[in-house]
Amino acid sequence: MKKLIVPILISVFGICWLLAEMKIFDIGKMLWTLGLLSSGILYLTYLGFSKTTFVIGSMLIIGSGLSLLRYNGMLTVEHELPVMVVILGVLLAINTTKIIPADSKVV
Repeated sequence: MKKLIVPILISVFGICWLLAEMKIFDIGKMLWTLGLLSSGILYLTYLGFSKTTFVIGSMLIIGSGLSLLRYNGMLTVEHELPVMVVILGVLLAINTTKIIPADSKVV
């Protein structure tokens, strides 16, 4: 059951985002942003900080920040997605170094 916590949280926040985009549930936009942040933090703390969790957890946290910028009109989707691809590349490069600890346990 513990392995399902993160996927379930991500799915719930995805549903909230969809409802917000359909103008059914306006608070969903902020829930989505908070959901990304909490999912990233949960992913890193629950599964531990290692090469396996670093990229995904960091992308969730950074995605929440970019989402917040987009909702405040400081960033467009057309710019957000390329920025995320650049950040993904940087995180993958960092992940190949010795800065990020190796996996201590098999997930």
